[in-house]
Amino acid sequence: MFPDSDIESYEAFVIRNSGNDWESTVLRDGFTTSLATDLDIDFQRYRPAILYINGEFWGIQNIREKVNEHFISSNHSISPSI
Repeated sequence: MFPDSDIESYEAFVIRNSGNDWESTVLRDGFTTSLATDLDIDFQRYRPAILYINGEFWGIQNIREKVNEHFISSNHSISPSI
């Protein structure tokens, strides 16, 4: 789902509308998060997507990793505690 990730499957993901930036550039939300890529901290990966629901265009949305126990286990190679 994310080209820069070794994770091959996800238990869940989030589709966001770029937060408060949805009427402007539609990229600040994902871009700001991507600044953490080279830091030694957890961050949600981001990928833009064109979203259609039942054939109706809903715009450009952001696919993001969902932060939950599976996010922690996948990104740190540990078993979830559930």
